[in-house]
Amino acid sequence: MINNGVDTKVYAPCSYSSKNEVNEEYLIQAKCFNTIDRMIFHYKYKKVYEKLMEVVQIKDYDLLHAHSLFSNGYIAYKVYKNYNIPYIVAIRNTDINVFFKYFIHLRKLGIEILKNAEKIIFISNSYKNKLFEKYIPKKYASEIEKKCIVIPNGIDDYFHNLDKQVKKMQSGKLNLVYTGKIDKNKNLITTIKCCEKILRNRYDLSLNVIGAITKKSYKRIINKYKFINYLGQKSKEEIVEIYKNMDIFVMPSKHETFGLSYVEAMSQGIPVIYTRNEGFDNFFCEGEVGYSVKYNDYNEMAEKIEKIIQNYQEISNNCLEKSLSFNWNDIALKYKKIYGTVHNR
Repeated sequence: MINNGVDTKVYAPCSYSSKNEVNEEYLIQAKCFNTIDRMIFHYKYKKVYEKLMEVVQIKDYDLLHAHSLFSNGYIAYKVYKNYNIPYIVAIRNTDINVFFKYFIHLRKLGIEILKNAEKIIFISNSYKNKLFEKYIPKKYASEIEKKCIVIPNGIDDYFHNLDKQVKKMQSGKLNLVYTGKIDKNKNLITTIKCCEKILRNRYDLSLNVIGAITKKSYKRIINKYKFINYLGQKSKEEIVEIYKNMDIFVMPSKHETFGLSYVEAMSQGIPVIYTRNEGFDNFFCEGEVGYSVKYNDYNEMAEKIEKIIQNYQEISNNCLEKSLSFNWNDIALKYKKIYGTVHNR
């Protein structure tokens, strides 16, 4: 946004114990709550709001962009109520699958934040559909829906700027790759079952795993299987080198706001297996860049992998072409246009 001429400041509230400090001119990091404060939503965000008023001359700004509905959107909503500064708000995985789902007492607040926002940004159609199907009362649906826009995230320019070509598979060999945290949500277990019970009998199979292990139990599971090649955490440069020898990217997450790892793999010509009705789903037709699967159905996953293999080069070519739309500069221009329409009302 700064490169496109938008005067931008980012307010980043964090806990007193936070050690993740970033030194950027546009960033205002503010330590303003502790672990216990997280237990009580309104108490925590009262402190976040008061700190904002302390460190930012809020009347100097024309628009607020809240990057989540409840945590950030509540602050933008309070500023709007007190200072009449308009805001736009994004919907994320935790808004749908945590706050709306489990924090029933906050649902009314979520609706109010949406009703008062100028624009509502979804990173994918899947989350837009899920929100309206489950949580938006019909009497507000039309009012809220007309504000909604779907804008995906982008990937690092590094992935776009490399020389790439359509990939080819070696007959009888299958190199699967997974990149991300190894935790319960990312659901590596289903992928392992798919490999062990079905694919290993048909191919010279390797499941290559990139990322940090979050629990020792996952390390024990990985060490059980000879077909798993655990590569640890890698830089983007190292990942690209590894991807040159990979055939299909597989990540059946339980929940996913978007999933940049899918697009990073696509940018290198690698077809993808992704979760149905989660963030990445519905951007493309089935079979265009890969296939969606039910997150815990390893039989379906094996079937979809076979479908990719049968039409591999065409899907690989589609991946290279379609990944180009996930470009941060183009996305920034879309946001700049939205900012302009809101500010000039």
